Amino acid sequence: MNIQFRGQNFEISDLMQKSISTRIMRLKHLFVEPVNIYITLIKFQKNHKLEVVILNQDSLRLKEEIFENDLEFGLNILLTRIEKRLEKLQNMTV
Repeated sequence: MNIQFRGQNFEISDLMQKSISTRIMRLKHLFVEPVNIYITLIKFQKNHKLEVVILNQDSLRLKEEIFENDLEFGLNILLTRIEKRLEKLQNMTV
């Protein structure tokens, strides 16, 4: 699993990268390896845009984004959406 971070108008600290990576690793059982995950955080005046793109060798492209003023809350919502979509995709292939 390869996770890449990008911040725009926002610097993503090492602690934040570690926290996000740890949360994503909890979903590892839902990924078909190898997988590349691209996380972008963009800060506007009062809001943040969080975007997660997941690509794997089977050409799965999963993209979720959210606008939220509370970064932690937005991240929780985003990861919950991703988990539900991955579970749904996994159930469709079984």
